[in-house]
Order: sequence, then C-alpha cells, then structure tokens
Amino acid sequence: MDFEQYPDRHFRCLTRADVIEAARDVDIVATVAQALRLHSAGHSVLPEEAHLGWTTPQGDAARLPAMPGALTEEGRAPVIGMKTINASIGNPARGIPRSQGFTLLLDPALFAATVRQERITHLFLTPQLLDGLLAESAGHSGGHRPVLVTSGADTLPVETVRRFREVWPDATLLNLYGMTETASNVAAYDTARLPADAERVPVGSPVAGASLSVRDRLGRRLPNGVSGEVWVSGPPLALGYVGGDGEDRFTTDGAGIRQYRTGDRGRKLPDSVLEITGRADNQIKVRGYRVELEEIEATLRKAPDVTDAGAYAQSEDRETRIVACVTSDEETSPAALRAYLRDRLPDYMLPARIQQLPRLPLSTNGKLDRTALRTLVADIGQERAAGFIPSDATEAAVSALWQELLGAPPASADQNFFDAGGHSLLAVRLANRLAATAGRRIPLRRILGAPTVTAIAALCREIQQEEQI
Repeated sequence: MDFEQYPDRHFRCLTRADVIEAARDVDIVATVAQALRLHSAGHSVLPEEAHLGWTTPQGDAARLPAMPGALTEEGRAPVIGMKTINASIGNPARGIPRSQGFTLLLDPALFAATVRQERITHLFLTPQLLDGLLAESAGHSGGHRPVLVTSGADTLPVETVRRFREVWPDATLLNLYGMTETASNVAAYDTARLPADAERVPVGSPVAGASLSVRDRLGRRLPNGVSGEVWVSGPPLALGYVGGDGEDRFTTDGAGIRQYRTGDRGRKLPDSVLEITGRADNQIKVRGYRVELEEIEATLRKAPDVTDAGAYAQSEDRETRIVACVTSDEETSPAALRAYLRDRLPDYMLPARIQQLPRLPLSTNGKLDRTALRTLVADIGQERAAGFIPSDATEAAVSALWQELLGAPPASADQNFFDAGGHSLLAVRLANRLAATAGRRIPLRRILGAPTVTAIAALCREIQQEEQI
C-alpha cells in the first residue's frame, strides 16, 4: 500500500458516496496480502516496522463501541480525524484512506468554524488540537456541539478535561491508549469518571479484546497501586518487527501468553483502570509522535565538526521541547546545526534549542547523564539575542511573544520563527496571541508566509491600519 500519496494530517467531512465507494473495497489490511507493515517511530532515522497480521482488528472501528448517528439524514458521515498514517489511522468507515480531497486545517479558528458549520458529531484528535479547538469554541457554547471526542497519541492533561466539561458539558470525551505495535487502541477511559482532585487522566480499561498488565523487571504481575512496566497481549498485538529488530519487546510470559512490553510505566488504580506514569526508556512524545532521543543524538554526531551529542526533553506550558547539546573542537552555529538536522529529520524531531558544551556529563557507568545535562544547560541559561533591538512598540510586542513561545528572544530581525525552534502548533498560538497587538486575529497563512519578527510586526501594523479605516 502506497501511504505516501496521502497527506500526513487531514480533516474531511465524508459524504455517504465516499463511504459507499470505500465499502466496495476489501479491508485495508487484507489488500496487503495478509499483512501490513507500519513504522513504529514515524519517519525516524532508524524506524522499526511493526508487522500486523491480517486477522488483527484494524482502525478506530475496532477501538470504540458502535457510534450511532455517524451517518445523518443529510447524507454525511460527520467525522473529523487528525492522525498520522500509521496503525492508529482508520475511521468508522472501512477504507477511508482511499478518499481524496482532504483539507489541512491547522488554524483552530477555521477548525472550530468547520465543526460548527458541518455539524461534526465525532472527532478523533490529539490533545494539542483539542486544546486549540476548545479555546476557539468557548465563545460559541450555545451552538452545535459534538457528541463524541476521542483523544490519543499523547498525554491528555487534566486541565484539558476540565475545559472540555466547561465548553461541551453534554459531550463525551474518551482518552485512548495504544501504540503502533497494536493494530487498535488497547484501552479507553471515559473522562466523565475523572475525580475532581485527579492529577493524571487514566487511560482506562482494556478494549478490542486486549489484556493489560503491570509487571516488574522480572515479568511478574504487580498488584493494583504498584508501578511497573505495562505489558499488552491479545488480538490487537502485532506479529513482531520486520527483520526481527527489537524482538526483545515481544516476549512470552510464564503462562505461555505472547506479550508486548510497551516501555510505558504505569499502575492500576483501586478500580483496576490503568494510569500511565512515565517511560522506562528515553522515548518521548512530541505533538503525538514517538521520538527516540538516541536517534537525534546519532544524527548530530554525523554533523561536521561535532564530536559528541546528547539530548533531553523538557515540558513548558504543556509543550514538550527537545534540547540538544553538542561538543566540538570548533565553535558551532546552532542555526547551521538546525539546518543540518532539518534535511535529515522530520520537523517534530528538531530541537527547540541546541547548546554547545565543553563536555557531556556521564554517569558512573559511562553513559550520558540526562538529568545532569538538563541541570548544566539550565545553569548556562537560554540563548540570548545577538543584536536584535525592536524599533517600535509593535516589534517589542512581537518579540515578547516570540520569547514567551520559544523560550528565547529573536536573535536577529530576519531570524525565521521555525529556525528558532517553532513549529505549526506554536505558530497557531502566535497567531492567536497577536490579536491583542494587531487589533484582530492575523490569518495563520500570512504568518507562515512571513515568519520573521519584522515581517510579523509589519503584518500587525497593516491590520491596525485596516482597522482604522
């Protein structure tokens, strides 16, 4: 199956004709001669391919209970989904990836307008997109509301659940848990059950025939309340990795049942619902994508003049950012290293900051000490601007927002927002917050077309002049 013909993210309101045409096809997995291969870490440097059997349940149809009302009398399947094409793709209609004409909607204002105008009832979103949608929908609480919203691919914050209850009190929000090594989500949690004093949103109870357990390092089951590694078994489990790499993740327990060791740390609460508490390795989630820090480090070590590299993740304002550190015998340019990485890594793996250090801190066993690395970089402080001085109040306001979102002020008047560590979701936030400076919201596409501090300030002045006419 040629997945590259499909866009990486997509939204579409499907007509009944789309569903009927897709239904003429055989099941997605069956078209691949009994198996489907999927990358387990996105478009990474060293991706592993999960080998899914053709009898394995596929897509969201296998993850959720039947959703009545998905086809309305007007002949629409009012479903919006935004996920990467991987094992978690799929929609309630079989074969949906064959449908063409998807429209990319990064702008929360346009997204929210589409939900209202098309009367979308079911949404499949990442927590980041849900945050933006809720912010834009808060002012339209009396209008159309979705029936069911599912969140997956990343940690769902408690604050998002509380905001959801305020904006759409009658809608259902499910928190889903799955991975590429399973052909469907393996757990779901109805957030209506979330206690008022909760610190985390559980991922819930098993679905799609999956079985979940929490084990110690020797593979022994742990009782409720005790943290360990989450293991998955059952029909959704993949056959393994193509080529056999990483097969230690797939194992057979003492009862002879085939299991997958997820690398997630978690515990079962007193009511037996599963709560994820962290990772047992260096894998992180960035905007819903699985990222191995070692892959970023390996790529940086191949850059000119770089002798060693280390990376870690930090969270600010619920945004996961990657910080990379390098050692070199020469003075290195963070901008040049970002450009080097941009040619070799997808944008979600690009570090928000690159810091040169005399040496990397090591643990007693000679491995990179990421905790010490984080402390060392924090002591150095953020990269400072190299000469940019705002010329007026508008540039000063844009510069302040720039620093708020990226953690450092613009280095120069023509520094690119994306070269400085920005990405599409941060650009959306920038567009939203610039409304106070410009007088009204600046269309996201205009910011994407001119992503420097002076160009953005010029857009604000232009909007201000239009408002005065």
